[in-house]
Amino acid sequence: MKIRKAEISDAEAIMKINVDTWQQAYRGLMPDDVLEQRVCSPERAEKWRKNIKKTLSGATAIYVAEDENGRLAGFVWGGESRDGNVPRHIELYAFYVHPEAQKKGYGKALFEAFRKYAAGKFYLYMLEGNKRAQSFYKKTGGVLMPQFVKESPHSGSKRLKEVCWFFE
Repeated sequence: MKIRKAEISDAEAIMKINVDTWQQAYRGLMPDDVLEQRVCSPERAEKWRKNIKKTLSGATAIYVAEDENGRLAGFVWGGESRDGNVPRHIELYAFYVHPEAQKKGYGKALFEAFRKYAAGKFYLYMLEGNKRAQSFYKKTGGVLMPQFVKESPHSGSKRLKEVCWFFE
């Protein structure tokens, strides 16, 4: 396993991990029409290339996990807080390990890489009801902060909430 900073050439693999993981992790939590809209496309790949380019400024960071064959197994992306109501400066925006690579240590390694980037103190929002993520965040020392709840921008026809976790 190798953890490294993302490169522009990783955009398509990151996109696929994101799409495949959404399809698996959020089935039953999000409306099917929202999941059906999350597909691999040239436009989505370009968004990831732009996100990776932004890491050059240092305001954000994207780390990827490579398996023993050099294929990407997961990624973590975060940076400056996007929520002025949360008293933390660093936010973890996205954290996904491909379904085929889960339970092999990639998630823990990526999470620790981000924790180091954030100098320990950061927060994230998680889709309410995502029991697998909740279990992982508890095991990694997260504290649920019920005072910080927001409506998910990915709700579609159903109102979904995201809950906030703090990490030290």
